[in-house]
Amino acid sequence: YIEEGRQLSNQILKRLLPKIQKSTLVPQQRKLELEADLHGNDLSFFAEKNGDYEAALAAGERAREVFEILASGAIPLIYEQDYEAKIAYVQEDIDRMKEEMGANVKKVEEEEEEEELQKVKLAKSRRLYELAMRDSGEFSATAFCKGVNYAELLYKSSVVKSVRLATKLFEDSNRIFGTDHWVTDRAEGVYEMTTHCCVSVLHPDFGMVEFDVLGWDKDEDCYALKPPESADDEEHPSHDLYKEMIGKVVYTPRRHCILSKVVPVIVFGLPPGP
Repeated sequence: YIEEGRQLSNQILKRLLPKIQKSTLVPQQRKLELEADLHGNDLSFFAEKNGDYEAALAAGERAREVFEILASGAIPLIYEQDYEAKIAYVQEDIDRMKEEMGANVKKVEEEEEEEELQKVKLAKSRRLYELAMRDSGEFSATAFCKGVNYAELLYKSSVVKSVRLATKLFEDSNRIFGTDHWVTDRAEGVYEMTTHCCVSVLHPDFGMVEFDVLGWDKDEDCYALKPPESADDEEHPSHDLYKEMIGKVVYTPRRHCILSKVVPVIVFGLPPGP
């Protein structure tokens, strides 16, 4: 609907408006009002909805210019109209869009800075892991700690690599140090974080509700679910629903579940494509 509305507004502006401007039946005052309304209301609105703030601003500023012409007395007015109020309204909308544009630019810059910072942290963590393996040995406690830290940071940029490393570190630490060792506990924590899987299920009263996945029943094609750890919090928006399920396992058809976090896989052995 938004795209259709934008196209219709452009059509009116490009085809009908010139005809109206040339018409001797429509007063010049009404012609300018129509042009200002098309720019300020329609074109600006649809451009903003499409995310084109520059086009929306240009349309809004054109509307303000036309209203300023009408308010200046440059053309004879057939009827009275409060153009100062219309100018103020358009200007308020222009200021709002400029503020949102500035906020969007700032947000993008902050995201880019955070991304660069994460890259530096990741490279540093990987280097520390490599140095620990070189100096202390691959299966030393120091190397395991540095490797676990690296796997945790890696999760944000590459889930597959993070899961592989976390799984290897957890299995090796369990084999070398035992299940009760602090190194194994640390490795297990990151392993559970990287392999944790949750789904969202649409509830008629609570909307989208999140559950932790315990397993998948292949025969029934359904997930075994349990409430997340945050379900114990009374301020949780779905606490009333969760409190009836604490300590219970819920089975839900897979087609009703939306995976919140997935680990992509690579399949080998398939025939080559055309």
